[in-house]
Amino acid sequence: MKRNNNLDEKLQQLNEDIQWSPRRQQRIRRKVINKMNRDNKIFPLVLKRWMLPAFSLFLLVGIVTTLALSEFSSQEVADEGRVINSHGNHSAPSTAEDEDTVESDTEQTDRPKQAQQDQDQAENSTENSSPTNEPNDTGPIEAEANEKQEVTLTQEEIMQVIKGQMNTNLNILLPTEMPLQDGYHLTATTSTDATSYTVTFFEHTEPIPINNKLLYSDDNPAKVIARLNVQQYATQAESDEEIGYEDFTESGGKAIELGSETTGYQDGAAGSVFTSWNVGRWSLAVKARSQEADTGLRYAKDTVDYLTKKALPIPKQHGYAHLDLGNNNTQIKWQKEDTVYTIDQTTEPNIALMIAVQFN
Repeated sequence: MKRNNNLDEKLQQLNEDIQWSPRRQQRIRRKVINKMNRDNKIFPLVLKRWMLPAFSLFLLVGIVTTLALSEFSSQEVADEGRVINSHGNHSAPSTAEDEDTVESDTEQTDRPKQAQQDQDQAENSTENSSPTNEPNDTGPIEAEANEKQEVTLTQEEIMQVIKGQMNTNLNILLPTEMPLQDGYHLTATTSTDATSYTVTFFEHTEPIPINNKLLYSDDNPAKVIARLNVQQYATQAESDEEIGYEDFTESGGKAIELGSETTGYQDGAAGSVFTSWNVGRWSLAVKARSQEADTGLRYAKDTVDYLTKKALPIPKQHGYAHLDLGNNNTQIKWQKEDTVYTIDQTTEPNIALMIAVQFN
C-alpha cells in the first residue's frame, strides 16, 4: 500500500539518522501509522458531524421560507380580489362564501346611492309642488332642461303641475283638456291668494314650463288660449249678482226656434242683435252685429245642437254664457254657491264653450 511505502521511507530516513532498536522501531512505526489513520479520518468526521447537519438545516429553512412566501402571496391575492369586488368588480366569485361577501358589499354600496336618489326625488317633488304666482326667472339652460321634461307630459299631467304651482284655500278645479292647435304645446301662468286663483292658459310651438318668462318672449311669444278665474265671495248673494242670470221668457224678445225643442228670443240694441235662450239652470246669449243677425241666429242654433252632445257644468245655483261674435268679450260664468268660475280672454266663443264642457 501507498501508506506503508511512505512509512517505510520515513523509517528508512530515521534509520539512516539514528540507529533504533527493532523494538523501538516497531513502536514508532505504530505511532506513525495511527497518526496517519487519524488524519485520514478527520474530514469524514467533520463532514458527518457538522457539515451534513448544517446543510440539512439550511435546506429545511429554505423549504419553510418558500412555503411561507407562497402562502403569503396567495393570501395577498385573495385580499386584493375582495377589495376589487367590493368596489364594483362583477367577476364571478370562486366560492359561495365569496359570492355572499360580494352581494353583501354590493348591498352596502348601493344603499347610500339609493338613499341619495330618494333624497333627490324628494327635493324635486318639493320644488315642483311649491306655489308660484309670478313667471319665474329660469335661465336659458334650465329652461331648456325643463322643456325636455315637459315634452312627454300629457295635458292631464300638465294640469297636475299647474295645481302644484298654486297655494289657495279653495278646492282647485281645472278643465280636463284644453283645445290646442296641431303641433302646439300647453303651458300656463298662475296667480293665487287665499280666496281666489287665476290660470292663464297658453299654447306655443315649443314646450315651455309653467310660470316661465319665456311665455312673454318678444321674438316668439306664447298665444293665450283662455283665462280661468275663480273667486270666492263673502256670501252667495254676492256670487248670484256676479252671475247675472236672466229668464229670457220674460224679456219680451221675439220668439224663435233654435232646434232640439229650444225656444230662443231675439232683440236688438245699439247696433247689435242678441239671440238668447235658457237651458236648465243656464242662460245663454249670442251677440252679433245688426248686419250679421243671420250669422248670430245660425251660431245660436249650432250652439244648441253642440250642447245636446256636450254638457255645461252643473251650477249651484246658476250659470251665464255671453258668446260675442264681434269682439273678444266672450264670458262663461257659473257658481258653486259662494264661488264663481269665469272663463274669458278667448279669441273665439267656440273655444270658451269647448273649455267649459271639460269641467264635468
